[in-house]
Amino acid sequence: MDVVVSTGAIISEDIVEAMGFKYYKGEPCVDDLELVKEKIDRFYDTYVDELQYREMEPLIREFIESLPPHTVFNDGGVPALVREIP
Repeated sequence: MDVVVSTGAIISEDIVEAMGFKYYKGEPCVDDLELVKEKIDRFYDTYVDELQYREMEPLIREFIESLPPHTVFNDGGVPALVREIP
């Protein structure tokens, strides 16, 4: 049996990159207030432009709203979501 286990962060990284944006390797121990001032989101040692990251949110919301009620988001959900990326 093949199993893939992932966090939402890993999936969102792939989606953001598929949208043409970039993640950057940073330091895990930084002043988060400074990053906020620069509109940079941090996921441990991974950084992304906050405004670019937010462009992903409507894509996910629209996809979820297009699903029938009570849909279980299983192994077919991520490929279906990726197909929605322009």
